[in-house]
Amino acid sequence: MPLAEKLARIAALGPDFIVVAQFNDCYARRSADDFLADLGRIGPVQIHVGADFRFGARQAGDVALLARHFSVVEAPVTCCTAGETISSSRIRGLQASGRAAEAVPLLAAPLPLHAIGAALLTNDIRHREDDNA
Repeated sequence: MPLAEKLARIAALGPDFIVVAQFNDCYARRSADDFLADLGRIGPVQIHVGADFRFGARQAGDVALLARHFSVVEAPVTCCTAGETISSSRIRGLQASGRAAEAVPLLAAPLPLHAIGAALLTNDIRHREDDNA
């Protein structure tokens, strides 16, 4: 799914901020503490994540660590009509194994995208050393 479509779907939920980071080698090496520090600079009132959310190098941070620093709301598990969990890992697996057609219904938007409209303000808050990666 194109980034613009992902942002439109998220914007429809009414967040104050949407943070998009380029996942490259420099970002992958960032510690969980660096991730928490960046979030602290934004000052979120609440953070919504899935139960399996991980962050930081080697996925060192988890929902429990995040919840020690911020108010965290875990999203309920979403299942398809067959009762299987719908997750990005499942969708990527279907696509990678040549079963992209099975992933299509799992990607269905809850609202028609033409009904979603939002103006997004971008602001780069990365540390300067990240710019040189």
